[in-house]
Amino acid sequence: MKTKFFSIAFLFSLMFLSTNVNAQELYFYVVNNTGLTLNAVHVSPAESEKWHDDTLPTLFEDGMEIKVTVPAEFGESCMFDMQITDLSGHGVIFPNFDACKLLRITLLDDQGHYTIENE
Repeated sequence: MKTKFFSIAFLFSLMFLSTNVNAQELYFYVVNNTGLTLNAVHVSPAESEKWHDDTLPTLFEDGMEIKVTVPAEFGESCMFDMQITDLSGHGVIFPNFDACKLLRITLLDDQGHYTIENE
């Protein structure tokens, strides 16, 4: 009976470990070329109804580049939305981008409208 218990516990722990190993951790870079200081960048799965925590450790000054890590807890989804907000409280959402194929996003200010350029 003891052997059976340890065998089951061992198999369960292997399943748990393999689940964590299979979960992906995606990352990409964001360059701020808007001419403005940004104070929030939120990334969430495209199918999510709420935003994940702000990814910025500090203010995101014009000309800076940051690394955005998508938590493995988001599963194996590749499609994400990103919301950026500047110090004035103005924000914009970039919906449904493929983070699995993305390396760098450059944020640009096109006459008062944020746009992105993918690399």
